[in-house]
Amino acid sequence: MGTMSLTEIMDESIEILKKYIKTIVTFNLAYWALCLVGIVGVVLVGVIVVALVIGLKLSPVVIGVVSIILGLSILAFVMCFKIGLIKIAGQRLLEERIDAGKAISFSFKKILKVLGVLLMEVLMFLPVAGIFTAIGYLIYSKFQNSLLSLGMNDKNEITIIVMTGVIILLFVLSILAYVTIFSFSFHAIALENKGVFAALKRSYNLVKGDYFKILGCTILFYLTIYAITTYTPHNIL
Repeated sequence: MGTMSLTEIMDESIEILKKYIKTIVTFNLAYWALCLVGIVGVVLVGVIVVALVIGLKLSPVVIGVVSIILGLSILAFVMCFKIGLIKIAGQRLLEERIDAGKAISFSFKKILKVLGVLLMEVLMFLPVAGIFTAIGYLIYSKFQNSLLSLGMNDKNEITIIVMTGVIILLFVLSILAYVTIFSFSFHAIALENKGVFAALKRSYNLVKGDYFKILGCTILFYLTIYAITTYTPHNIL
């Protein structure tokens, strides 16, 4: 089976939504209720840990690492939501009945794998983030020196705005391009029970043959969601 077009993806999504609407709604309500309780718990633990770290007068690096780990833990807890939805939507492939309770239980069981995938994705994206940070710093330093010597004028303002816009656009596109490579990692965890590295590799192998088509579908999908959420009758009125 080849890669579906955006229209086919949207049609299939609507059909799945119609078929499993009760399970999806129940799962949404129950999961986010549990998620809220879990996040509050993690935040409280995080506050205690941070207070202890500060009280011990540890270095800013240690504090930063602890903060990142807590942040990724909360993100993993939230992202496990996708695992449950994938499990529900994949009932035809799995040939088993998945109710909301099973989906929630399965989601929480996979939290460590989700955390591992997120951590590896962040680590692998650091070089790209570093490159953009370096470029931004060089441009900022160059224009700062120019402004100090020549003063601010309309031409400099326009140049700074354009350069900043281009860098931001390239950075966003880089994130989308990067996310596309590992866009099926959670599917590999949910449907094939892959481990962290196996899920990343599986996603890469699935994407590499149709990378630009999938990237295009991803961009169009997010633009469609943005348009739907932005131009609602409430906003129009």
